[in-house]
Amino acid sequence: MTFSRANFKGVLGRAVFVLILALLEIAPLVAVDTGTEPKDCMIFPGLNLMIKRGANYFPLIGVTKNGALIRVNGREVPVRFDEINSCRVLRPVVVSDWRMNITHLETEQSYTPAADPRRVWRESESLLIDYQQDQVDAVFSRLRMEEGGLNLVTQTTKGLVADPLQLVPEDGVTTLKMALSEAAGDTDGLDSGAFYDRKSKENLDKEHFDAVIIGFEVSSPLPVQNPYLVMAADYRLGAKSPAILRRIALMKLDPINREPRKVTLKLPGFPLGFVLIRNQIHIYEGEKEIATDATRPRMEVSRTEMFRYLEIQYAAENKGRTLPPVAIRGLSQVTIRDKVEPGQLDQSLKIKVSKDGEVVDWSARGSATVAISVPINSYLRDLHFYPALDNGTPVDGTVVEKLADLAQ
Repeated sequence: MTFSRANFKGVLGRAVFVLILALLEIAPLVAVDTGTEPKDCMIFPGLNLMIKRGANYFPLIGVTKNGALIRVNGREVPVRFDEINSCRVLRPVVVSDWRMNITHLETEQSYTPAADPRRVWRESESLLIDYQQDQVDAVFSRLRMEEGGLNLVTQTTKGLVADPLQLVPEDGVTTLKMALSEAAGDTDGLDSGAFYDRKSKENLDKEHFDAVIIGFEVSSPLPVQNPYLVMAADYRLGAKSPAILRRIALMKLDPINREPRKVTLKLPGFPLGFVLIRNQIHIYEGEKEIATDATRPRMEVSRTEMFRYLEIQYAAENKGRTLPPVAIRGLSQVTIRDKVEPGQLDQSLKIKVSKDGEVVDWSARGSATVAISVPINSYLRDLHFYPALDNGTPVDGTVVEKLADLAQ
């Protein structure tokens, strides 16, 4: 599905520029000595699509074959593609350790069938041939009336004869040739296939495209069951046009796993002769945007650096406040639900968190089996918290959390 009548907050170019500056400014703060820790996490500008329904805009949370899914007052509401005529784009800074592999990414401008010069001139040639045939048929019809009946196909000893000149009395051949020439005369020599080839090439050289085609191969280390794609194409009406416009496409994707799979999307509806400035692809599951190799701009960071960035951001947003530790959720595809049995989710843990946000100790409430569970120990070692704050200063703290809450 594609749409272009969209309202946007701010100017995309300026927003991206500011984001790049922000990433550059925080880079020295985020950078820590992580030794050989892999930089498998990413900080990048996300794309949150807000779709208009009624007088308000609501967040996109999914895509089906027939439309989009938005969240309205906590409810999932479907919206048909043909009902979407306006949207807003928000560009939050996204931090994620959830990655997808995108390779062989290619973007090209193209034609819809209606604008393809090759098709247009082929049809023109066909229409001319049909016109000429109609004129010739009219000549034969007149001759039949004038010369007492002329059969276009006649039975002879040599079989069926379809050559019109063989069916005309010898003294009428010249008359027929003149009539045929007159019938097709107003086409002014356009009955040459070379003419249509030349005109087709002339129009192709003008590159009056009206569509964009994007193709790539995608795979994921961990399976993604309900992915969808948002493609944003920025363009100008012409090379000298100062304004940058945008078209957006939504596409439901099949489940993605380790096996690379080809994805191709054609985005029509551009004005003839448009100039493509940039093309972006964003892949999601639910409201979560997944980092990919196609993300631009981006900053590759280690997990330690990622958490350092989040802690700086959290402290800046909560200056002067006193708060308990808060688990950092929603960054990874892996959750505690992958580590425990469903019946254990109601159990609680008492967790001690350092001023750096690291889990230093934990104990179980009501069941010792959870505390000594290998999967739980593994998960908590990787879990990170926003540290407790005392008047805005990070301090050691303790929090009691249900496993179900840590799974959010």
